[in-house]
Amino acid sequence: MVRVAGVKVDVADTIGAGDTFMGALLDALAGAGAHGPRARSVLEDLTPEQLAEAASWAARAAAVTVSRPGADPPTRADLGA
Repeated sequence: MVRVAGVKVDVADTIGAGDTFMGALLDALAGAGAHGPRARSVLEDLTPEQLAEAASWAARAAAVTVSRPGADPPTRADLGA
């Protein structure tokens, strides 16, 4: 288990925050190689630091979403990637 800090933003709308978090978390995990037939073994071998990095990416993405009206998730460019 890892914990990451939330990102402080002025909230415009909470619609889509959870979906954005999960989508960004899956994106980060896939980027770490956790996809396809090897996904389980990759996930089992992730370090707490790698998990925290994935969760931080997801928290940043969700923060962008809630700072905008409507369900408007960020692009990679919005997150500086």
